[in-house]
Amino acid sequence: GGVKIPMVLPNDRQAIHACMKTSNLQDWEKATVVRVRNTLCLEEIEVSENLLPQVREDGRMEIMGEPSDLPFDAEGNLF
Repeated sequence: GGVKIPMVLPNDRQAIHACMKTSNLQDWEKATVVRVRNTLCLEEIEVSENLLPQVREDGRMEIMGEPSDLPFDAEGNLF
C-alpha cells in the first residue's frame, strides 16, 4: 500500500469548499454539515439547516439559536 498525504489548504473556507466539491453533490444547498469545534467537548455542535427536523425530534438535543452563516474572518478562517 501507498502512503496518502492529506490535503492542506490555506484556510477553512477553501477547505470546506474542497470538501463540498469532492462530495459529488449537485446542489450544495442540500449538503448535510455538522461543525464540531472541539471533539473533546461535544456539548455544542453546529448543524446545517436541513438537519433541524432531526434535531427537533431527538430528545437529547436542544436548538440553542437561529440559523446563520458560518462565521469566517478576513483571512477565510472560522472563528
